[in-house]
Order: sequence, then C-alpha cells, then structure tokens
Amino acid sequence: MQENFEFKTPEDVANRLKKFRFKKRMFGGVDEANVWEGIGKLDEYYQQVYQYEQAEYESLLKERDAVIRKLQMENKKLKEMIRREEKS
Repeated sequence: MQENFEFKTPEDVANRLKKFRFKKRMFGGVDEANVWEGIGKLDEYYQQVYQYEQAEYESLLKERDAVIRKLQMENKKLKEMIRREEKS
C-alpha cells in the first residue's frame, strides 16, 4: 500500500505553515472559524507526517527481520558444516 505523502517531515509542515494566512475580521483580529479550520489542516499535516514515519519504520523492521532470518539460516548451515568436519 504505497501512499503519496505530501508531508514527510515536520520541516515540510513548518514550510507550509509559513504560508498560512488567516482571514481578518472587519474590526481587528482574525476570523475564529478560519483559525479553527487552519488548526484542523495543521493536524492533518502532522497526521500525514506520522503515517509516513510509521510506514518507513515498519518497512525498516521488515528489512531487519529479513536480514536476521538470512543470518540465522547462514549460521545454522555453518554450524552443520562444523559438526560434519568434527565428525570426519
């Protein structure tokens, strides 16, 4: 399941955050609803970073497990070879 992640790091989110602009109210301040909408988007961005990092972590774990299995098989073969040589 390969997903297209726009945000892979917190730095990606920070760069987008620099472009955030909120609607201004007629008499000072910003539009509260617009701010909450922005906060919701920000949450989505950080969720995407988390999901990307989680997928990367799981991928690394699978690679590690494959290497461990390979090394265990090689170790088993070497032990068998040593036993055979000792018997000879």
